[in-house]
Amino acid sequence: MVQHLRASGVAVRPATTHGVGRDPMTVLREAERIARQDPDGFDTVWLLIDVDDHAHLAECLRAATDKSFNAVVSHPCF
Repeated sequence: MVQHLRASGVAVRPATTHGVGRDPMTVLREAERIARQDPDGFDTVWLLIDVDDHAHLAECLRAATDKSFNAVVSHPCF
């Protein structure tokens, strides 16, 4: 996306959640962990979550909003 938009000054740091499940709350916790490591290094945090039948999707979206994180839910799932 950064290359496509030719966005200079943008750094993307992927969150690795392999081995800990696919629950959206896991993605949120990993984003929090990365953001805490460099509190001054992020203007914004985005979560990209698959729309699969997750029991905690709504809870994750509310929690992301409470933390001022942005969230995008893909549909159809990828």
